[in-house]
Amino acid sequence: MLDADLIRTQMFGLGVNMAQLAEISGVAPNKLSQFVNGTRGIRNDEITRLRNSLADLEQLIEVAQPFPLSFKNTGRIRDLILSLKRGELRNNLSDAPKVI
Repeated sequence: MLDADLIRTQMFGLGVNMAQLAEISGVAPNKLSQFVNGTRGIRNDEITRLRNSLADLEQLIEVAQPFPLSFKNTGRIRDLILSLKRGELRNNLSDAPKVI
């Protein structure tokens, strides 16, 4: 269950719960819960969706810095991820002039 441990660790590190990750990734909540708790396996394509969703969330958090990001509105988070993938989001602070 190495995959489950890694996913659980990433979820904790990003501050996303199982229900939110299930909604964002499209993996059924009960399947995700059972997988993370080690009572059930899931298909490789579902593991890939989970990994990709966690990577997307990590990138979204990075772009949003220094502002906190809430995952409560998962529909909005999915929209932001799509915008990020289309290149419509970027960290505007990186373009700000540097003060010395």
